[in-house]
Amino acid sequence: MFSKFFKLKTVDPHNGLVTNATWKQRILWLLKGCPLRNQKVVERFVQIKHRQTTINNDTLNDQVSNTQVG
Repeated sequence: MFSKFFKLKTVDPHNGLVTNATWKQRILWLLKGCPLRNQKVVERFVQIKHRQTTINNDTLNDQVSNTQVG
C-alpha cells in the first residue's frame, strides 16, 4: 500500500494518456479509501495502446531503407 501511493498513476478516460499522479491527487485518493480504477477507463487505455503498437509496427514494416539497391 505504501509503495502504491508513490507509484500512483492516473489515466485520462478520453485519450488514454497515463501520467504520474500529483500530490493532491494522491492525497484525495487516500481520502476516498484507495478506490481501484474504473474498468471502462482501463479497457479504453488498453485499446488505445494496442492500436498505437499496431500502427507503429505497420509504419516500421512500410519503411524502406535508403541503402537498398533496386
